[in-house]
Amino acid sequence: MSSKKGLTRRTELRRNLWRSMRIMMKFTLSELAATSGAGYSNTCKFVSGLRRHGYLVAVFGYTGGKPGIGQQYRLVGMNGPEYPTTCSRCGQALSEPCETERETEGGSHES
Repeated sequence: MSSKKGLTRRTELRRNLWRSMRIMMKFTLSELAATSGAGYSNTCKFVSGLRRHGYLVAVFGYTGGKPGIGQQYRLVGMNGPEYPTTCSRCGQALSEPCETERETEGGSHES
């Protein structure tokens, strides 16, 4: 029963993270964790999976005009209201490596 409750909580957190990403479009991990209510570690794991499969790209340069404040990320395309659970290119779960080589660095997953 506790695993079902954990799964429900994880789903809720990922929905909140995804919603925050879609609203902000460009964000740091700290901003995303604060606006979604998810912990920093969970935010890092979810962002890592999305980035690995091309749903997010790192924004290079200064953040807020000062170096070292935090890496910003940008959502690639509008991918719908529900967070992705599998890669649309390779079919793997977001926690797994993407098996499709990226043709461009920020390949879009628009649907």
